Amino acid sequence: MNVSRRLSESLSSDELIPLLLDDLFSLIPHAERATVVLCEEGSQFAVRWWKTADEVSGDVQISRTIIRHVLSTQQAVTSNDVMVDARFSEGQTLEVSHIRSVMCAPLCDSEGWMMGVLQVDSAAKHGKFEKDELVMLVGVATQMATAIHIGRMHERAIYDQVLRRDLELASYVQRSLLPESRPEVPGFRFFDFYQPAEHIGGDYFDYIPLGRGRMAVIVADVSGHDVAAALRMARFSADARYLMAVSTSIRRVTAELNQAASRHRVHDGEFITCLLMLIDSARSCVHHPRGTRSAVTAASQRRSGRGRRGSNRTGARNPG
Repeated sequence: MNVSRRLSESLSSDELIPLLLDDLFSLIPHAERATVVLCEEGSQFAVRWWKTADEVSGDVQISRTIIRHVLSTQQAVTSNDVMVDARFSEGQTLEVSHIRSVMCAPLCDSEGWMMGVLQVDSAAKHGKFEKDELVMLVGVATQMATAIHIGRMHERAIYDQVLRRDLELASYVQRSLLPESRPEVPGFRFFDFYQPAEHIGGDYFDYIPLGRGRMAVIVADVSGHDVAAALRMARFSADARYLMAVSTSIRRVTAELNQAASRHRVHDGEFITCLLMLIDSARSCVHHPRGTRSAVTAASQRRSGRGRRGSNRTGARNPG
């Protein structure tokens, strides 16, 4: 069995293992069925791949007693009549009523961890397996375990690559929602800095021009450092800009933002901390009406009982 050649054809386990099972029938001609059983959580196992030889029909047949024996001992076994074999006959079920001869070998990774088993069987009286065929099956199982391990690493690499690309895109979209430059307002200087704790997060700030020399400055922190937090931040940003455009009252905007945040909350413990200020350059003053900050955070404090320090720093200073 040339596993190296097969690996050059595909690294996907779902494509590779069936090909290796086809090759197995040419090495062990008495085998009618070949089955790969993989371990799952909680000491469970399940059939992952199985093939039948040419002109052989029927459903998958496995001996759970033999599989458990191989998994526990990590030793390959063979039996030429499982129903009368003293080692396994008492634990057999109807699942193996059509199995006569069986060989089963462990699948172990390079560190010795049990991945599952490779089983071949036959219902024919003349389909007895020889000891040298068991040795051959062990060799095939070793190569197959390597192929499965490589396939898993390949799948993991693809997943990591897709995840990395998605995070980069999400980070780009999130940064596009933040101001590209600092505003120029007579009598004031602005400073801002943004650096998420992870690739993306729920931190947000904005400068919203309101006309007649007025500008709203908003700093918010959505709980979490994941894609969900970034999405909630995007929604909060859209709500804030819309409400500031249709209302002249900071108190009203804050109250409606709080209602929107509560309405869109998905899980308990989600919260948004927000500071909203109004800069009036004509009067050289900053309005921060009492209660605007606590109004937005009140619901979050009731739900979570805590606050969180964000990674945004935004400030406006009157040089006069």
